[in-house]
Amino acid sequence: MNARRRLLLSGVAGLTGSMAGCSAVTDEAGDEDADDDADRPIQAHRCFAADHPENTRLAAREAVDVADQLEFDVQRCGSGELVVFHDETVDGKTDGTGTVSEMSWDDLRELRVLDSDERIPLLTEMLDVVPSDVAVNIELKQHDIAADVLEVVSAYDHETILSAIQPTVVMQADEARESDEVDVALVGVSDPSRAIETAVSMNCDRIYFAYQFLVETNALEVAHDAGLWVNTGTLASSGQYAVTREMDVDGFSGDSAETFRE
Repeated sequence: MNARRRLLLSGVAGLTGSMAGCSAVTDEAGDEDADDDADRPIQAHRCFAADHPENTRLAAREAVDVADQLEFDVQRCGSGELVVFHDETVDGKTDGTGTVSEMSWDDLRELRVLDSDERIPLLTEMLDVVPSDVAVNIELKQHDIAADVLEVVSAYDHETILSAIQPTVVMQADEARESDEVDVALVGVSDPSRAIETAVSMNCDRIYFAYQFLVETNALEVAHDAGLWVNTGTLASSGQYAVTREMDVDGFSGDSAETFRE
């Protein structure tokens, strides 16, 4: 056992005890999930960013051939609209320059994404092209947008997950939801034991772990003991998918459809 794993095991030992009152995922249920991939959804990270211009309607339309869930990023632009885009600035992923939160929708809509004919979509435009039986995982890239995002999503029939890296944004997502029909997830985990404790304290339903944490630590077991749905982070290869399929994870995420092809 290496020093890294010993350190994490030490850190989560006390955490497990503090979660004794939480509901747990049973071994029996986990075994069923491990045997039936149909119950373990595949999520297209940024709508399979490696296959098509990320976070665009084209990517979304193509991704649903393989994915059960689409993950995409939402933020508010300078004129108030909710737009689907990952970065704070448009410089690296479009033919323009500027900060999304300072640019108007009229300016953003003229840009093209990653040398393609695709443009940055509004949240409504993105949801319009997603079939109703495909879930959406909307990563909130800013504070104070959760309630407005949910208001938009409420007009659609998609199963919805709100996720965020910043704990304060995750907390806002939990406060904004009005029913258990919307799940809340913590992503971008760098310290698994602390992240599990944070996720439980903020009433999260889900947590996302990078591949190395799943294979090198007992974070999966501890998160399940805490009653959390555990999704993989973005898997880098079909080999990583093969490894995690043998584990008791609840769902998978990746940047390419090829990662999940048999």
